[in-house]
Amino acid sequence: MKGPRVIYTRNGCGHCQRAKAMMNNDKMRDMLGVGKNGATFEELDFDTNPPTGIELNGYNMLPIVVIGGKFIGGADELKDLIDEITTAPLISSSARR
Repeated sequence: MKGPRVIYTRNGCGHCQRAKAMMNNDKMRDMLGVGKNGATFEELDFDTNPPTGIELNGYNMLPIVVIGGKFIGGADELKDLIDEITTAPLISSSARR
């Protein structure tokens, strides 16, 4: 998860809150090497700062999660990505046995 991490949100959006919570949990902070008070992402209001220069492939829901300039998806896709990253070391270590 290298490069800038941005979440485009809107006030009152439950899925936006979920995505922000996932990015701020302790496991994610450890993975990103961000201290307890460091920022794991930049939050931008979708209505005042809509994404530009990012291919969204027709995606029209919030949140919009962008990592390293690449569109990831919303909260569900972010969860899938986090699960994939956190289970990959477990899978590779068990394959070496």
